[in-house]
Amino acid sequence: MSVLHLLTLFLLVAVSGAKFSGRPGVNYGQLGDNLPSPSDSVKLIQSLNAKRVKLYDANPAILAALNATDITVSVMDPNELLVNISKSSSLSDEWITSNILPFHPTTKIRYLLVGNEILSSTDSELKSALVPAMRKIQRSLKKLGVKKVKVGTTLAVDVLETSFPPSSGEFRSDISGSVMKPMLQFLNRTKSFLFVDVYPYFPWAQDPAHVDLAYALFESTNVTVTDPATNLTYHNLFDQMIDAFVFATSRLGYPDLRIWVAETGWPNNGDYDQIGANVYNAATYNRNVVKKLSAVPPVGTPARPGKVLPSFIFALFNENQKTGPGTERHFGLLHPNGSRVYEIELSGETTEFKEKLPAPENNEVYKGKIWCVVAKGANWTQLGEALSYACSQGNNTCDPIKSGGPCHKPDLTVLHASYAFSSYWASFRKTGGTCSFNGLATQTIKDPSKLWTLRVSERDTVTTNELRQCREDIGLGGKTAHDDLLESTWQQKKHAVPFVVLAGSHKLCPLYPPNPEVLLNELRSPSELLDFGEFSDCLDFGLGSGSPLLQVVNPTFDSVGPTKPC
Repeated sequence: MSVLHLLTLFLLVAVSGAKFSGRPGVNYGQLGDNLPSPSDSVKLIQSLNAKRVKLYDANPAILAALNATDITVSVMDPNELLVNISKSSSLSDEWITSNILPFHPTTKIRYLLVGNEILSSTDSELKSALVPAMRKIQRSLKKLGVKKVKVGTTLAVDVLETSFPPSSGEFRSDISGSVMKPMLQFLNRTKSFLFVDVYPYFPWAQDPAHVDLAYALFESTNVTVTDPATNLTYHNLFDQMIDAFVFATSRLGYPDLRIWVAETGWPNNGDYDQIGANVYNAATYNRNVVKKLSAVPPVGTPARPGKVLPSFIFALFNENQKTGPGTERHFGLLHPNGSRVYEIELSGETTEFKEKLPAPENNEVYKGKIWCVVAKGANWTQLGEALSYACSQGNNTCDPIKSGGPCHKPDLTVLHASYAFSSYWASFRKTGGTCSFNGLATQTIKDPSKLWTLRVSERDTVTTNELRQCREDIGLGGKTAHDDLLESTWQQKKHAVPFVVLAGSHKLCPLYPPNPEVLLNELRSPSELLDFGEFSDCLDFGLGSGSPLLQVVNPTFDSVGPTKPC
């Protein structure tokens, strides 16, 4: 064999190895109102040593920022266009012309995903349109001369009807023959990948009593699972989940179809009822999955040992506008300000990290009481619709806050919404109801009937921090332009603090809506500023308990605290 032939063979192997490196990329989601600019985000991606990035659209500003970098890119055709694209070659051509041609090839677009988790939808028309849309997009790419771009789509694990043991892996009967078989045929013919989302966090969190946490985190030293049909032994949950897809594709006649992990990760925070969502577990999982996937030579899985498994870690940022449980907003490797949530990089070259991780505090189910209330910073103009939804679900959820009810307070939408959110969640939590309401609600372990009180009977001043805390406790945010003025005013008025609280979770602090007839330096007792007759039902000695629902803590009205909620 000639030297030139050997050199050519070496280069081909090197190029092939680089193209299909197991080094993980990162998912770049954009559902946040405080995220860095595309150009700054690309720099952050590079700082993580990521060589691949997956977008959930074809954002032109991001594709422009990725121009002339060495980062390969996966873009996505949005779900809402699929049905129309599946029926129209011209619309498919138009989408490629508008979204791909302006950037390809200088921006290294290599994968085009048609929709995101379409087969988890209940929309039968959308599911039926998926493979035809993939074919249309593939033909448009070829027609318009776009080369080196593979077409695929992402699948969640719920496309599997069975997944344990892995050898029993099988696609759902409603999609197996009608959607999955033609899809696998298309992916095999075009030499593309089956893109799957694999999150060991979720099966562990759903059954922590029977799924070992260390097994889910790649940390197990004494827990293994042996598949009785194949005798393959598994040392972590990730491999087990991947191989369920391997056997499912084999069952339909495609045993060698390549798999790409479109999403994997672990949440660094979440709601009080979400077990194991913490920085320690997130760092442990993601560091270990990077180590596994970037190993040279590749490790593979028990069903496919030694095979490269390309992947994307979810996600680049914590995204504050994602809906659903709190974990949805806390999968990021980075905070929106660009700082790392914990030390990590994606090359796999770093094996030791200097920082000491905070000890996990929620690896067991929280057993205390949890309430669902209006979130801090919630858009009050949107509360009405959420309130209506919570009250329309039956179970007499909102009877106490209806007109004539014991806790009805006209014009107090925040109070009503917090009551409705908690009541709704208590009624429907076990059947899938969440404390989210499109980001307007949040969980709390502080009893909302225990009102924030300000005790200054022994002091001459109220500090700015106390004002800020008051505002934050009722969802108004932090310091305002009035805080300094209010602080200095209090310093001149010993004990004269117009701080009023109402029953339930609603409170008023000195920053009540301004009255032009009451200047900021005219501080009066609560009774002069607010008509207590409006809340007479809460002041009565009522409900047969023999005790008032509201109690005056001291005669100078420094604070008013409840003995029980309205």
